[in-house]
Amino acid sequence: MADETHEWLDQYELADEERNALSKYDSPEAAIKGAANAQKMLGNSIRLPKEDDDNRDETIADIKAKIGLTAPESPDEYDFEIPEDIPADQDYLATVREAAHKAGITNEQLKTLVESNNEFVAARLKAQQDQTQQAEQQLKSEFGDQFDQKMELTKRWLMNEGGKELAEELEATGLGNNPNLIRFLFKNAEKIEGEGSTVASDSPATKDEAGFLTDEFYSKPEK
Repeated sequence: MADETHEWLDQYELADEERNALSKYDSPEAAIKGAANAQKMLGNSIRLPKEDDDNRDETIADIKAKIGLTAPESPDEYDFEIPEDIPADQDYLATVREAAHKAGITNEQLKTLVESNNEFVAARLKAQQDQTQQAEQQLKSEFGDQFDQKMELTKRWLMNEGGKELAEELEATGLGNNPNLIRFLFKNAEKIEGEGSTVASDSPATKDEAGFLTDEFYSKPEK
């Protein structure tokens, strides 16, 4: 038994694909209305240029402008925030702005990327701080009341034998907060002191000179 809903299609000579396309309408009026709506939607659509279009780049740029996907006029106009507790290299940020502008990245897109990076860096910093605190507590437990003296001896020996560049490298890599490394440095400093070296009696290493040891290592042991 034929579908009565589609009997109106029998009045016209239609190819199979045309009949299938119109079969969702139950009357000629509905088909006309549907065609009008489709034309309206087509008029508001955006047609991408073909690959061999000579004006392809300009056309795509115009399309992006219409839908708000354009980069700021200059790299300096990108607006995003870096929290105060996250180290920010201004030269690096300038490079990021230049690269984003060259790639046509919008302000919102770059802002999302920066926020994601902020979260990643904050998590890394928190992990490093936790590691530093754990190392400090571990060494305080081992060194006891002589914590300050042993750390001072270790810092002086490092500055005498390795110099400021080594201390800065240990700080930059985070190795200066490794308890195993600090124990090794201390044992060497202690050995040389026992052999009559002046490492423990010359001018003490300042906080800036031996910065590989974090602020926590300069605090007094808890009583």
